[in-house]
Amino acid sequence: MDLARYIAQRPADVFNLRLTDIRHGELHIRQRKSGKAIRIIVEAKLKQVIDRIRARKYQVTSTALVRNEHGEELTLSAFDNRFKGAPSRWSRSSEFSIP
Repeated sequence: MDLARYIAQRPADVFNLRLTDIRHGELHIRQRKSGKAIRIIVEAKLKQVIDRIRARKYQVTSTALVRNEHGEELTLSAFDNRFKGAPSRWSRSSEFSIP
């Protein structure tokens, strides 16, 4: 869910991301709700997350950026369950705490 954290997009847009959406150092997203095309520069924390996804040691069975611990694309319900719990974990992170 770190991916969702650093790109600030709707869950459906995060769920549909693919490795092929990363081109020339940018993450290209076509937002499902608005139809708007956006590009997010892949740098800093987002780059670390994507590099970590690419470095995982399992047989790749999908080009999805959001996968389970076995490298398989998450089902929509599994993604939804993980996404629902993520904001509470983020709010406890010292990186995003307000002093």
